[in-house]
Amino acid sequence: MENNPQPITVSLEKAKELREAGWIIPTYFTWNTTTNSLCGGVSDMGYLWMPTAEEILRELPDHFVTNRTKRRLTIDLSDNRIEEEQWAIFYGSHGELYELYGFNLANAAASMWIYLKNNNLLSDD
Repeated sequence: MENNPQPITVSLEKAKELREAGWIIPTYFTWNTTTNSLCGGVSDMGYLWMPTAEEILRELPDHFVTNRTKRRLTIDLSDNRIEEEQWAIFYGSHGELYELYGFNLANAAASMWIYLKNNNLLSDD
C-alpha cells in the first residue's frame, strides 16, 4: 500500500503526481518537505498540497455527455476489484467512461483529476 500520512488525504506519491499534472489549488492539509510531516493550514512555501477527497471532488465535472447521454460521476466502494484498490470512481456505469481506482477515496479522485487534466477534459475556469 502507498505511503499515506492521513487516511483522508492523498498519498505522498499521489500528491507528487497531482503537482506534476498541474494541481495548484490550495488545500487545508500540506506536507512539509523540510520536516517530512503533515501540517494543517494553508501554506505554499516548502509544502506539497495534500488534498482530501472532498477538495478534489469539488474540482471534477459532475457529468460528461457522450452520444447525447449524460454520464454522471459515480463513486463506488468495491469488493477489492483490483488488489488493495477498493475505491472506484467513474462516469456512467462501471467500465463505461474513465474508470479509475484508489486505495482510498482521495487517491481515486486524484487519479481521475490527473487523467482528466492530462487528457484536456477539465475546463480552465
